[in-house]
Amino acid sequence: MLFWATAGGLLLQVLAARLGVVTGKNLAQMCRLDYPRPVSLVLWVMTEMAIIGSDIQEVIGSAIAIKLLFGIPLWGGCLITGLDTFTFLIIHAFGVRKLEAFFAALIFTMMVCFFINFGWTRPVWGGAPWDAGSDGGGILLGTLVPTVDDFAVIQAVGILGAVIMPHNIYLHSALVQSRNINRNNHEA
Repeated sequence: MLFWATAGGLLLQVLAARLGVVTGKNLAQMCRLDYPRPVSLVLWVMTEMAIIGSDIQEVIGSAIAIKLLFGIPLWGGCLITGLDTFTFLIIHAFGVRKLEAFFAALIFTMMVCFFINFGWTRPVWGGAPWDAGSDGGGILLGTLVPTVDDFAVIQAVGILGAVIMPHNIYLHSALVQSRNINRNNHEA
């Protein structure tokens, strides 16, 4: 489920980035230009609510992680997470490339940790959900045909919401505007 949510999110982010490269405008600007004012206002309000909902999840999730790792109360974890935002703003003051390099380092660190945990658990590659003792099936079939037990449907929907975040789609269409691209040159 997580793999396909990530693939879908990647597709949407690539399309948003292409929109920014080709038009020189971000997704919010294009919505404002192409839709009537009432529709663009409704889209804006819905997007703001989705962004707030995503950010609340991230702050509370970070606070829970900090509590589990260090025993700090949830309110303290929320404060730390809020203050952590200023770290990104400070790095951004040194330039967008530095901020992107910082995020790339964080993503690389997460990838290394993921593969260490993946190898440590020794997952089942074969098997199907209906096999006894396979605990949901193997990785190969589970990647091609994701299955979710009845009790985990809400978590599966939460995964979709956590991976495909609206502010990332808007962000990627705006980030490419910082690139110096000759839009008159088709190859560029």
